[in-house]
Amino acid sequence: MKAFGIQITRTGKELKQHTVKPADAALLRQAAEHSRRLPNGTRLRHSRMYDAATTTNLSQDFPFSITSSNAEIQTSISASRSRARRLVRDNPYGYAIEQAWCTNVAGDEPFRLEMKVGTYDTAGKFNEDVDTNRTIEQAWKEAGKPENCCANRSVSRMEMYHMAIASVVRDGGILFRHRRLYNANKFLYAIEPIEYDRLDHFYNRPENTGQGNEIQFSIEMDVYHAPVAYWILTRHPGDIFAYSNQPKYRERVAAEDVIPVWNMRKRAGQYVGMSSFAPIIQRLHRLDQYDIMEVTAAVLGASKVGFFTKQNTTDEYTGSKQSEDGIKVDDITPGIGFEELPEGYDVKPFDSTHPSDAYGPFTQQNLRAVAQGAGLANSTVSGDYAGMSFSTGRLEKLPERDNFKTMQEHLKKCLVHPHFNEWLKYAILSGSVQLPISRLEEFQNCAVFHAKRWPYINPLQDRQADIIGIEAGLDSRSNVIAESERGGDVEQVDAEQSSDKAMDELHDLDFSNADPTTPAPGAEDLAQANTPAKTGGKQTLKKRSALNGWRHQRAGSYD
Repeated sequence: MKAFGIQITRTGKELKQHTVKPADAALLRQAAEHSRRLPNGTRLRHSRMYDAATTTNLSQDFPFSITSSNAEIQTSISASRSRARRLVRDNPYGYAIEQAWCTNVAGDEPFRLEMKVGTYDTAGKFNEDVDTNRTIEQAWKEAGKPENCCANRSVSRMEMYHMAIASVVRDGGILFRHRRLYNANKFLYAIEPIEYDRLDHFYNRPENTGQGNEIQFSIEMDVYHAPVAYWILTRHPGDIFAYSNQPKYRERVAAEDVIPVWNMRKRAGQYVGMSSFAPIIQRLHRLDQYDIMEVTAAVLGASKVGFFTKQNTTDEYTGSKQSEDGIKVDDITPGIGFEELPEGYDVKPFDSTHPSDAYGPFTQQNLRAVAQGAGLANSTVSGDYAGMSFSTGRLEKLPERDNFKTMQEHLKKCLVHPHFNEWLKYAILSGSVQLPISRLEEFQNCAVFHAKRWPYINPLQDRQADIIGIEAGLDSRSNVIAESERGGDVEQVDAEQSSDKAMDELHDLDFSNADPTTPAPGAEDLAQANTPAKTGGKQTLKKRSALNGWRHQRAGSYD
């Protein structure tokens, strides 16, 4: 490597290899130092580096690293995971973050299954195989009960999904193991949640050692770094109920028997997930520290204490009792002063000032940073809606919901579909679902899982915007219904509407004017009568009778 004609070598040879090793860091810094000086020794004012890479007096505490994502995770995951769990356990904001992800990604009916088995005729009309779809849907619902879902027969599918989301956000990931030919339920299948800790991060084996495949983070991989097996500890390494901490046996589990669910990985070559709490752990801890100091200062500020001082006396102060440190003190009852001072003593009061003005701004600023780092709206984390306008509340919810949708799709692909596919195979093989196994792949591909959606922030205006988009050809009823709070699909809505209309006719009911946006009979005439005459010309707003006559034309016309 050369810098201004100076050849930088290591052990007398040029640095020619393509891979940068940790030992080359000093050489790179030496080259950078030479690049900042002229041959005569004069230091250049501007170096041939990005400003982001330079180190000055202001960035001495801002180190850089050339390590891989896996190396950074290996040295950080245990402490980060432990601290994230403690914050969720003890810090109300940490708990609110985890709860917000679970509630919004899963909800009370997480990933509702809708089967779409059927055929299309020549006209493009879909003919649903109702019996097949209902059979699978009912069996899947029954399989979600605690006694049928997990191998321990005590965790329902809803709880399992909440557990998965919390583990992904808080810990960085979770494992699930297929338990095939499981004889404790009629489906012959169950799933076993395995906490991230049972995957020993420090069990590693380099490749080309003659001992087998490469192992990193207890994951055995082939030459393409695809998982071949997982070396899982047979029990939790921190289980205090075990009779001893050793031995911790490792069990080799084939990759096809494990569903790994990692937090979203953001770097190429990254094998495992990292806690989403990583960028906010220190801030949440500082909030805890500051809150303790604030309470302590408030208690001291509310406590009016004093000290006895000698006034030209040699008598020793006796006090009413003695503390553990040997200090003689008097017990003072709140609201009652000193009854009688010892002779020769005076009282010097102690008043602790309490600067409470900084508490609110400091907490709010840190919570805003915490919310950004957690991918949530500030009001979701803090629960503070004071001073928030309707528009602000609407805007801050939009990126938050995008993050929830991203997590939902991630879980669908990594957990929900793999779990369902394996369950359905054994449900058919066991005979609990009476369907031909030859159509298994067709059934698996026809499974649609509806994730939680959220109510409109402004229902009337949002509904009107949906109708305008559909009528203008900018959106479809299928997409609007799927993205609405109820979810589902357009076929289901149409079937429900058809059933409702038939029931209305049967009972001679008429709800045609139930739309609150439809003007009452004569309301338009009354409104026109009460409208003052205009003097600025004949500018009128034309209307059209569309969508039950309630929606006005969006642009005026001039006669």
